[in-house]
Amino acid sequence: MNTLTHDRNRLDLNFIPHSLAVWVEPTLLVGLTYEAATSLAGFDQLAAEEEGDAVTRSKMMLVLLTYCYATGIYASREIQEKLQEPGTLNYISANQPLNSDDLRHFRRRWRQVVQACLVILFKAAWRTHLGGRTELMGEPWTPTECADSSVYIHLEPLRQFVCEAETRIGRAAQLDSMDLDV
Repeated sequence: MNTLTHDRNRLDLNFIPHSLAVWVEPTLLVGLTYEAATSLAGFDQLAAEEEGDAVTRSKMMLVLLTYCYATGIYASREIQEKLQEPGTLNYISANQPLNSDDLRHFRRRWRQVVQACLVILFKAAWRTHLGGRTELMGEPWTPTECADSSVYIHLEPLRQFVCEAETRIGRAAQLDSMDLDV
């Protein structure tokens, strides 16, 4: 079953799509990703631990990885290849050269920040998808832990978003690990 069933007067929540571009137009999704990253307390932590151009690069990589994971692009090598092509990822990266090692290292170092950014983005995309009708979202939004990332039925939206963020980052790590084994 791919929906969450809620009480009366609420919409059924669709399973989070493989790409949030199903819910939100891709150009708007880039803006939502940037807003999610800049609204995150961990975003300031990036700036505090980096210096000079590294700050800008780290912020860009947070937006880039969050966008990629939100749109179903997980493997660092695939991201690196797509950065060579004109398009959204090249725009986000501001044509800065990145390799798969840089992306893997960033994900490992800032995993929790990337996860939190994904959760904020899922919430923003869901609100946009609902046309701002937040009464249908299963408020209140309170942080919660995910014990089993495979369970999506009968969970409140935020819990599902946390689980989905964990799953996507785990998928990226798994694909990168497999890539290094080849």
